[in-house]
Amino acid sequence: MAVTNILFPPTIVIAAIKYGRDIKEMAKQNLSEILKKNIKLCELFIDFDNPCLGASPNGLLDENDLVEIKSSFNRKFNSRGSYSYVALPERYFR
Repeated sequence: MAVTNILFPPTIVIAAIKYGRDIKEMAKQNLSEILKKNIKLCELFIDFDNPCLGASPNGLLDENDLVEIKSSFNRKFNSRGSYSYVALPERYFR
């Protein structure tokens, strides 16, 4: 396998993955309208006490609320995705 293929793997074209990528923005917009809150873009969060732990949520609601969107490919015709949000402990915001 060439180094280029390892560093820059080809795009995965699987129906379920494509569906998940396509519906995320729509689901984020729907959740924003339901909650009447702006969802901000975010990157990777690292646990300061245990740096091998991290998370990359789909967005931030407030100072310590995050959004993770999951969508079921099997239910794509019956659902707009499922929504969940949780509060992060203060230690993630140093």
